[in-house]
Amino acid sequence: MRLRVGLWLVLAALLVAVGHANAAAPTRASWAAAANKRCAVAYAAIRRLPKLTTATIVPDLRATLRIGKALTTQLAAIPAPANERATVRRLIAISRGEIVLLQQYLAAIDAGDQAAVKRLAAKIANDRSGDRFNAIARSLGARVCAENPEPQG
Repeated sequence: MRLRVGLWLVLAALLVAVGHANAAAPTRASWAAAANKRCAVAYAAIRRLPKLTTATIVPDLRATLRIGKALTTQLAAIPAPANERATVRRLIAISRGEIVLLQQYLAAIDAGDQAAVKRLAAKIANDRSGDRFNAIARSLGARVCAENPEPQG
């Protein structure tokens, strides 16, 4: 009898542990909710920046870069479901690539390298990584992250 009670206790403990493990496992919905929350905060900060003018473009780009870096770090830290990890990694890689391009552009401006500024501006204008980011974000349910906020000051 004692063995039977012990087995039932072990079985009950395992069932509780499995239940908690499954309850804590990330889902597409939990990832999307967390991502949308973080994107909403970051995009609100971008919208609060002054409207773009010739005088504000560099400071606004720097602020946008800081916000984008922080957001990318936050998105990368959200636990993703196993079946979506590769897709989330692609999303983060695209975001990091956009950050690098913006850093290069700002460095060229700081250096006064007009040829690099012109080349990078053309590259940015023709870059479709934002479209890919948005499509992936929407496919993951992160619709807020697929918005393209602009400074509205």
